[in-house]
Amino acid sequence: MHSGERRPALVTAAYSLWLVGAVVCVYMGVVYLFVSEDTLVAARDELNDPGGLANLLRMYGGIALASGIMIGALSGFVRKGNPRVRRSLVAFSIVLALFQTATIAISGLYAVIIVICVIAASVLVYRPAAKPWFDR
Repeated sequence: MHSGERRPALVTAAYSLWLVGAVVCVYMGVVYLFVSEDTLVAARDELNDPGGLANLLRMYGGIALASGIMIGALSGFVRKGNPRVRRSLVAFSIVLALFQTATIAISGLYAVIIVICVIAASVLVYRPAAKPWFDR
């Protein structure tokens, strides 16, 4: 960033939204990654295959954890004004939003928070007021 240039507020807001989405993703990923079969059985006695459900939740948790770390890492480059990373992060955000929407039965409110944050951030960085920041 040059000394005379100020980062547009839209870029800062998008960075903050991506950061919130990343934190929720990482939190959700850690929770689901370390779920135990005993916890699932205690929550519902009528589970037919608690091991299979635990494996599904662990897989989902691993994907969420990796996604959160990736969004958190790439959002810093977007904040600095890198246009290639902006395109990549917006594309990844769309894929993540589709994944979270498809698996909303597993994650519930967490998925809604993630989808709203990453889609809003993706829209903000492509607003006309943010364009000069990426054209430098």
